[in-house]
Amino acid sequence: MFANTSDQHNPIGQNELVMKLQPDEAVYMKTNVKSPGLATRPVTAELDLSYQTRYSGVDMFDAYTRLILEVIRGRQATFVRDDELAASWNIFTPLLHEIDAGGDNINVIPYEYGGRGPKESDELLKQVGYQYHGGDYKWSKSSGMNE
Repeated sequence: MFANTSDQHNPIGQNELVMKLQPDEAVYMKTNVKSPGLATRPVTAELDLSYQTRYSGVDMFDAYTRLILEVIRGRQATFVRDDELAASWNIFTPLLHEIDAGGDNINVIPYEYGGRGPKESDELLKQVGYQYHGGDYKWSKSSGMNE
């Protein structure tokens, strides 16, 4: 999400915003901050919201349970409008027909289940000035505070 600003003379880590979906929902931001104390050296820190840690002891329902509850309550904000649905079918119907016909014109890029996605996505980001840290950064779950 953030452009790479480090170089050999300024080896500051990249800022990174991460949103993890089910399971283990979390939102955290890796950001560069001034080190504690009198030093002026930048260090990497996380602003962390890990739901299971922050809200331990609270029942966490999956997305379908919440959607069914929205239907029962008559709330429509979670659902698309009919014109949005029609537009999405206009986009995906030709793709689905191509898949049904054998998919010879579709270039599927496989990637590992649970992984970050295909390497081609990183190459696409590089074209617009962004760069993945290459896995050098390891996120550590914070202890969390249940206050």
